[in-house]
Parts: sequence; C-alpha cells; structure tokens
Amino acid sequence: MKRENKKKLPRSGLKLYGHSSTQSGKRFNKTLVKMKYYDTWDNKYKKINREIEFKNIINKVLNIDTELAKVRKQNNWRPTIGIGNYQANIMFIGDLASQYDVISGIPFCGEGGKILDECLKSIDLHRKRVYLTNIIKDYLKKDITLKEINLYLDIIKDEIDLINPKIIVGFGNLTKAWLKRLFKIEIAEDRFTLVDGKKLIFMQSPVSVVYKDKFKQILLNDFKKI
Repeated sequence: MKRENKKKLPRSGLKLYGHSSTQSGKRFNKTLVKMKYYDTWDNKYKKINREIEFKNIINKVLNIDTELAKVRKQNNWRPTIGIGNYQANIMFIGDLASQYDVISGIPFCGEGGKILDECLKSIDLHRKRVYLTNIIKDYLKKDITLKEINLYLDIIKDEIDLINPKIIVGFGNLTKAWLKRLFKIEIAEDRFTLVDGKKLIFMQSPVSVVYKDKFKQILLNDFKKI
C-alpha cells in the first residue's frame, strides 16, 4: 500500500487561506485541523471584527454634523482619526485637534507630538504599541456647543469600547472635564479606577511643554507612573 504523505502543520498555526495541503493543489485536508489551532481562527475573527468596527467609527467621524466639521470641509482639512495598535493596553486621549493634525489627519503630529514621542521613548514605548486619539476630531476654530461635544464624546466612547485598554491617559483640563462627563464620575485625585477596572490617569498636555519648558520634567515623571 502506497504511503500517503501529509504536509506537517506549521508551528504558528494553520495557514487559513490555503485551499490545499500539498503543492499539487489537492483539496485541503480537514483532518489536519486540531484543537490547538482553533485559536488562529478566533484571533483572525476578532481582528476582522475590529477592522469593521473601526471603519464604522471612521464613517461616524466623516459624517458628524457639527459646525467644526463644516469648517473642515470648507478648508479641505482632515479629521483626526485615532491611530496605533487596536489591541493596545494604553490609550492616550487629547482634547482638540491642532492645525497640524487636521492637515495630516493624524493626532499629535505637531510640536506637542514630538514631546509625546520623547515621553513614550522614556518608558520604552512607541506610537505603534499604543493608541492615540483626540476627543474633538476637528480644529476648534470657533465656539463649540454642548450638543456638538456630546457627538464627539459618542465617538470617543466607541473608540474606548473597541480598543478596550487597561489604562486611559487623558491630556489637559478639557479632556479631564469631558471624560468626567462621559463616564459620569467625580474626580477627587489624578488617578483612579473606573467601574470596569480601567485605570484613568490625567496629565499635563504635551503641547503645554512647548510654551512652558518647566512642565517637561513633570510630564516625564508622570509617564513613569503609567
């Protein structure tokens, strides 16, 4: 009897999108699937779900009905969409998109962004390992109403639910006030834990260092507490 040659499973898990287990193109042999490889399917499913949810968030940002969004469209600016790792343990939230952010569509890309990168490097982190976003996705060129703030807060809530970080870092007093409103909490200290176990930390905004260099060491010390 001719011995049947079976392709060995890769250690990292099954190759999900190959339709054959041999180079000759034979039909994929389902008997090769073992319980220890099911997590590969599960992880891929979760990743696809996150991508779909993130696209929904992008659509909300693009279609938000605020005066700031109208100004953005008139000037051909871009809304600042959150960037970084969808599975990050740490999420950084700024208050407003800067004039540099709305040109690139990337949060924290101005002088404040350089300070942020320096602070991340001081604790061996990089933008690729965290998630960065702003509450107000557009440049605040005019006054904003409470109704409009709530529309932006709905989006940031979706981002928090999607990323599900262990630590949320809020920059600046506006972020502090708006997150208090979002989570309906009273803040007695700079650091506390939410009901679902997330740690919420408030810090000086990196932009403040651009105007007052003395805040830099304070910010670097705060980062060490993350």
